[in-house]
Amino acid sequence: MFNLIVLILVTIVFLMFGYLITHADIFSPFCVFCEMFLIAEFLCLFFARMYKVEIHLNTILVISLGMISFGIVSAFFNMKRVDVRNYGELHSRNYISINYFIQLVFLILEFLVVFYHAKYIKDVVAAFGYSTSSIFDIAGKYHVITLFNYNNFIEKAVSASFIYRHGIVWITAYAYVLLYILINNLAVKKKIEIIQIIYLGIYAFDQMLSGGRTALFRMITAILIITVIRFGLNKRRNFTKLLFKIVGIIFGIILLLIGINMLLNRTGENSTLNLILESIYVYIGAPMQNLDTYLQGTRHTPELWGSQVFRNIYTYLGGKYGISQYLYQLDLPFLKHNGLNTGNVYTTFYQFYYDFGYDGIVPLMAIIALYFSCAYRKIYNNKPFTLIIYAYLFNDLIMLIFSDRFYETVASIGFVKHLLITFILYKVLIDKGVALEYRHGIKLKFKRQKKTVIPMGTN
Repeated sequence: MFNLIVLILVTIVFLMFGYLITHADIFSPFCVFCEMFLIAEFLCLFFARMYKVEIHLNTILVISLGMISFGIVSAFFNMKRVDVRNYGELHSRNYISINYFIQLVFLILEFLVVFYHAKYIKDVVAAFGYSTSSIFDIAGKYHVITLFNYNNFIEKAVSASFIYRHGIVWITAYAYVLLYILINNLAVKKKIEIIQIIYLGIYAFDQMLSGGRTALFRMITAILIITVIRFGLNKRRNFTKLLFKIVGIIFGIILLLIGINMLLNRTGENSTLNLILESIYVYIGAPMQNLDTYLQGTRHTPELWGSQVFRNIYTYLGGKYGISQYLYQLDLPFLKHNGLNTGNVYTTFYQFYYDFGYDGIVPLMAIIALYFSCAYRKIYNNKPFTLIIYAYLFNDLIMLIFSDRFYETVASIGFVKHLLITFILYKVLIDKGVALEYRHGIKLKFKRQKKTVIPMGTN
């Protein structure tokens, strides 16, 4: 318990340092990183008796190294002491219109992708001999297969259609560009188009077909950060009110949890409320406890260099060139503490330590900090494309407390495709550097853009 309190105090110190160098911007990357770990640590403290949470000194060391690395990079990018929250004032607030024909084409493509996606997961489930009753039943069984029966899933090699394999990249990129456009237009004219809402709703449904929650949560967090930045919710004049609201909500949740915990002592361990509490802990607090448990054992010697951190690269190469050694599942055993399930996630530091020991923590975290800090500054310089990609990856920043989501995303050929297609759509739909002409057939017309200089202001 003492070490856990020490870890909480250490995290608070880093968080205060983050507020100092970022003008108390609670949505700056370093602050978000510290805030998420602080929430997890408080949950560990709250559930310390139920799960017999014990934090050791090497766990404090690992997390501190990560925060030091992130903090140094963040401090470097905040040396000019320019407040990025002026973004909303400097960015030209123009309504962004999309050609209706383009929207219709993407909606049709989306319907095709959803159809062939559903067909693919149905084929996978059928290949394993399962009987199903509905599309949601199929999605649930597909998720179980890919999560717990990965080797057989690879061996069966059920092929997906060309339309799904290539179309999913396009409809995903368009969805995130559309999110930016929709929120921007809402901020400018408080006006939205129904066809855009329909598209995003269908896209959200498609993301649930695979049974997981990651893609849907990524979409929700993207909406959050774009809204915060475009509506200026994190500006200094709004900060005090926003901070009090957040602190009030957190304390309200803590008080609610305490009340529920007291009630549970009377209603028994198998109540629904207890299951809800356990779920909250397993998703947010348990990864830190699991990391601590792993760090106390003997470190694995990976067969492949960076096998856990760069697994998606190996998977791509293994599938493309038929290298069976490169097709493997992440080594994430399920754990129990005090007889209670704590899941199989260990924070982002698990993969770092698994592959490279203590030596890998600082450089790997520095790379993460470098991207998020640099991108956050560029948002200030009137870069909608940067904001769209930043919003797409914002979920990975939040989920560092959960797992190594950042490298799982960026260290993949899929993300490279996503970047390229998002840039193309940005140039066509937002930057208007490319336009469609309908005279004598459909033609592409490239426009020269005038350079505009935006004054750099400081608070």
